[in-house]
Amino acid sequence: MATAANQYCFALFYSTTATTVEGTANAQMPDVDNFGFGLGVYAFEDSNWTFAAYGTNSTFAAGRFLSAAQNADGTTTVFGLPANASAQFVVLGWSVSLGSSLTELEAALATGGYGWLGESAVSGPILLGDGVGIPVSDIFGTSSPRIPGFTLGVIPLVPEPSTFALAAVGLVGCFFCRQRKSV
Repeated sequence: MATAANQYCFALFYSTTATTVEGTANAQMPDVDNFGFGLGVYAFEDSNWTFAAYGTNSTFAAGRFLSAAQNADGTTTVFGLPANASAQFVVLGWSVSLGSSLTELEAALATGGYGWLGESAVSGPILLGDGVGIPVSDIFGTSSPRIPGFTLGVIPLVPEPSTFALAAVGLVGCFFCRQRKSV
């Protein structure tokens, strides 16, 4: 998948049995409110979820998932599901600074990469019409069983440099106050 600046990658996952990703049906993003500790749990880490296709926000294929069987009508073929099956869906999104594939994303997360990451809530069961093709418009939306929008959170799991600078200034201030009292 080609990448460019300010581009985001998306991965579509499905499950015919799971209604949660490791126990949660809610959207996931890095826990930036807790000083960046804890990435959350994502579909690529849960064996109940199967990767189906990649997507991008580029103008080339905005809002579409790309697979080996991209259909002319904008649907994406979801392999491994029988005709008239239904499945739950999850979408994982990340900035290209973390890579352009799941393999690159996992490597970046393991080595402390910097970028944006998030995962949608789990959809309700969505019927796949002919059993394989699913238009993106059938996955996203505000009404059940569709997936509402989701937010990406920033990583890495370390405080920003400004946090380190503020801490250093505080320590220096404490040192000078202590020295002044000693004199």
